Amino acid sequence: MRIRSQNSFRRRMSRGLTLLEVIAAMTVLAVGIVAVLGAISACLRSSAAAAGYSRGVALAQQVAAEFERNAALEAGEFTGTFDDIATGYTWTAEVSSADANGLYPLHITVEWQAGTRQYELSTLLYPRALPTAATEQGAQQSDELPPALPEVVLPVEDGR
Repeated sequence: MRIRSQNSFRRRMSRGLTLLEVIAAMTVLAVGIVAVLGAISACLRSSAAAAGYSRGVALAQQVAAEFERNAALEAGEFTGTFDDIATGYTWTAEVSSADANGLYPLHITVEWQAGTRQYELSTLLYPRALPTAATEQGAQQSDELPPALPEVVLPVEDGR
């Protein structure tokens, strides 16, 4: 006596896949491809945002350096753009009055993507003029040292 179910199973397997099985496999494959493409897209967006923030940090540091080189620093609010080196980036700087040590609080905000993204930098500045050829020659002939920066002690947390 032969078992009929084994023969019918062998015949069915030799015929191939049913249409329903092919549709199910294609659906699973399509969902997988969409998920992978979504992950790649999110990765590219994150990379572009990180590049924008890196540029914003560098530009804020550049603005701070420009203010630091200004020997006659005055309190006030200043604005500008970086159109010559970074299109679409703008900056705003607030300089407060100097403290007893001659340090000027400076708060810089760099914005891009029409103000939807921004980076803020707060620091203390001790303004000093850039040396020129005349001041360098005078410094070589003079034994006077430039005024020392005030010592700033920052609290340090113990890692225990």
